[in-house]
Amino acid sequence: MVFLVVEGAKVFGKGRRTLVKEVHAALSQLLVEALRHVRGGYLCRMQEGDLKYMVAFGSARSALEWCLLVQEAALYLNWPDKSFARIPQLRSEYDAEGQLVFRGPRLKMGVCKGVPRTIIPDHLGRADYHGSSINQAARYMDAGAHGGQIACEAELAAAVFSHWAQG
Repeated sequence: MVFLVVEGAKVFGKGRRTLVKEVHAALSQLLVEALRHVRGGYLCRMQEGDLKYMVAFGSARSALEWCLLVQEAALYLNWPDKSFARIPQLRSEYDAEGQLVFRGPRLKMGVCKGVPRTIIPDHLGRADYHGSSINQAARYMDAGAHGGQIACEAELAAAVFSHWAQG
């Protein structure tokens, strides 16, 4: 399970409903496109006003690959730079060598492996997942990750890295 939120969305979104809609439209399009490239995921929740999203995956490896793809691709989206230049949380940032580090919203992601306790259709008919692993992924996103980061258990990351190393 992956939880994703735009860092500082509540702060920069106040009084900027049009900007939040623009960010949501670009970001939701990116999330769906990334799901076309990393199979096995299901975008089950989108909260436009809060810029929060939940994506279920059949494997932890797919979840982490998708997160990495989204983080990287978000740098190159056609964000409305004119609007973003006035908002500190959305400005482009470069490292000492002039390499792009951040551009647009900073995405906080939390990933947790586990089987949901229950899956119930929500008011739109989408699956709504419940259980301790779901709650843990949300906690990783809220408390463990900062903008531009993916938080998960160390064992999960090590297992996926080991799989990648084996080719």
